[in-house]
Amino acid sequence: YLSVARQLSREEDWRDRRAISLDLHLESAESAFQTAQYAASLALLDRLETRSLGLLERARVAVKRIQVLALTKHPEECSRYALALLREFGLRWPLHPSRLRIWSNLLITEWRLRGGRESRVTTPTTGMPEEWVARLILLEPSGGAMSRSDARLPVLSCCLALRYFLRRGYLGSPAHAFTAYALFALPWWNAKRSLHFGRSALEWVERIPHAARGLRIEMQIHALVYPWFMP
Repeated sequence: YLSVARQLSREEDWRDRRAISLDLHLESAESAFQTAQYAASLALLDRLETRSLGLLERARVAVKRIQVLALTKHPEECSRYALALLREFGLRWPLHPSRLRIWSNLLITEWRLRGGRESRVTTPTTGMPEEWVARLILLEPSGGAMSRSDARLPVLSCCLALRYFLRRGYLGSPAHAFTAYALFALPWWNAKRSLHFGRSALEWVERIPHAARGLRIEMQIHALVYPWFMP
């Protein structure tokens, strides 16, 4: 039915019903992805990218492309694509961050979380710059490929998300950021802090349930964080 809808869509729909037209093509790309028609999914995304898209629209298209690349390409190629797009969004990260960069990001994040300021992370956002939202939208699906390219990249991602949430409140739920911080900061940082954020992530899964993401977070915390502390 998505194919029929695309055949019936007109050029004027992009002017009069832009949101519906964009969703139609994104859902079509997702449908092709779910049925392992990866070339067809990429072709639909290519057609979308020929249009004049806004910042958040470009981020949504990029998320679908990253999902396909993560399954069909080498993790480094997928990471390079995500990092190149992040540069367009004003965020410049190397493919292989130095240890100094990781430590400095962890120190800055921990300094900003000091003195009970962590409570700010648990406040819903009342407004966040569009550039920040686009970066966060892009970083979440890139995490798997980035972690396989260089385990230091996800550390930068979760530190950035927590600092954004500290300044403007969280988007959706802070559970994912807490989970990432507990997982990827564990080899670098205070183990008790990892346990603390792992527990916080599970608490937020209960507060804001999510059918798929909640189960994944529970699996990650129980399988990858708790074994460090429990028999």
